[in-house]
Amino acid sequence: METTAQLTERQRRELEYHRAHAVENEALLAEPFSWDVVERPAVRWWNAYWQMYVYLTRLGLAGKRVLVVGCGFGDDALRLARLGADVSAFDLSPESLSIARRLAEREHVRVRFDEMPAEHLDIRTRPSTWSSRATSCITSTSRPRSRRSRASRATARCS
Repeated sequence: METTAQLTERQRRELEYHRAHAVENEALLAEPFSWDVVERPAVRWWNAYWQMYVYLTRLGLAGKRVLVVGCGFGDDALRLARLGADVSAFDLSPESLSIARRLAEREHVRVRFDEMPAEHLDIRTRPSTWSSRATSCITSTSRPRSRRSRASRATARCS
């Protein structure tokens, strides 16, 4: 990734936060990973997150390319790979990506992880990572409203 000096002030604050968050959550590696949302997606029909997986399961993701923007510890990336998707994922935090990579290895799922800010997404410049074009993009809805439009413009390039 670019040096911290090349990041915006907001990105530097976000990176600092996620680095600390990763250190605090290192214990996740000692816990079993939950596959419930993909193995039993209809269990919590009232939960929007679970309903997203009901929808994704119905899409039949096996063999399709999926890009996970702002993957954090990789939960969605791992679950989508478990559904058979060819998953690429990226995040700003190398510490979060370290946890994601170790979880993927431990759970025996293949995900390509890359480090970069979401605002720098341009699949045309990352052919080795993103292949040509992703079939689907998964983004976090937890981003502040001011940043959602930037991330949305970046992910719109996927389709």
